[in-house]
Amino acid sequence: RLRHEVLQDICGQPPVIPQLSLLQRPKSAMDRLDATEAALRAGAVKGAFEEAKLASLLDLKGQHLDAQDILKRCAAMGTTEERAAMGLLEHLVHRHVCWQEEREKISKTTSRGDEAKQTVKPVEVLSAQVSREEVWRRFIEPGIPCVLRGVQLAPFRNLRDVTTTVGKVKVPIRRCDESSANWARLEFDRVVHFDDFVTEFIQPYEHGLAAPRNSPQLFDFSIWQQCAESLGNQLFMPSKWFPVDLYTYASAQMQPVSGSACPTLFVAPCGSGSSLHVDTLQTNFWMFMSLGRKRWRLVSKDQIALLHPQYFCDLNPVFPEDLNVVKPNVTIYETELEAGDLIFVPAGWPHQVDNLETSVAISANFIDTSNVHRCIEEADIM
Repeated sequence: RLRHEVLQDICGQPPVIPQLSLLQRPKSAMDRLDATEAALRAGAVKGAFEEAKLASLLDLKGQHLDAQDILKRCAAMGTTEERAAMGLLEHLVHRHVCWQEEREKISKTTSRGDEAKQTVKPVEVLSAQVSREEVWRRFIEPGIPCVLRGVQLAPFRNLRDVTTTVGKVKVPIRRCDESSANWARLEFDRVVHFDDFVTEFIQPYEHGLAAPRNSPQLFDFSIWQQCAESLGNQLFMPSKWFPVDLYTYASAQMQPVSGSACPTLFVAPCGSGSSLHVDTLQTNFWMFMSLGRKRWRLVSKDQIALLHPQYFCDLNPVFPEDLNVVKPNVTIYETELEAGDLIFVPAGWPHQVDNLETSVAISANFIDTSNVHRCIEEADIM
């Protein structure tokens, strides 16, 4: 609520959409922030909630320590609802302060004549014959990405197989809008029948022609909730390597009728993609490529501060730039997924995906003992 009200003051009338310019901070955006700050400071009423709104605005301006000081003064003040809103904002500001301190520490260590460079490393690729124990010991427990090659989870041989199976199911399609401040910069486009979506937006790019970056795509569409009867019995889960999934179990307990959203379906034309983002709730993630190719780029959660993330209204960080812009001191892990590949993405790792060919993929978020405590902490804040 706090952030929404401040963004409304800055960006105009509802529906309020956080503008990416507030994070990139050009002069025009800073002028708007300065004007809103002046109006807040000139206000006649100075209750705890108004003070917290000022803290929220200062946080958006990058003055995180000042925002933190104001919120400390407002602690335990206001109504129950206002305290809850201020509590969430305090968590967001605290993370911004920590990231700022990390950047300052790194800046001091690299300012002694050392040239700050970006490093690119390949994601390690293993045979699907690798044991569960090795995957756990080397990758899941320490939180390191990997690719398993030669996996068989879905029977699709071509796009026609997918269309025949899913058919007339209505699906929400989304576009990647580079000016958006949404998660992964994805904006809802419309709801269409799956076969119409394939005919209009996928088939024209099936043989290598690249679609515009902002072309519609089916992104993270629930299989169990929407097409379990037609598709669910054709899929296998990668339980050989990921035998524990507390996320699916908890979702099924909370939604016994619809069940868990995972696994989910991705269908996208060549040339499309999603921008830099972190999966919600500190969940682990896997994706299996059934058809096509995807380029994956990832950054360790330990270097997220160097990407200058900012929280707007929830715990999904927004990034001012994607990984196409060089990031000094950052190591980017990169791989190209092909049909039969499965990638494991550890909790908290920012990642960006480009569809190098028209692609079909299956995925799921999951929680096990490697990330359950972080997931609980994140859920408690929310």
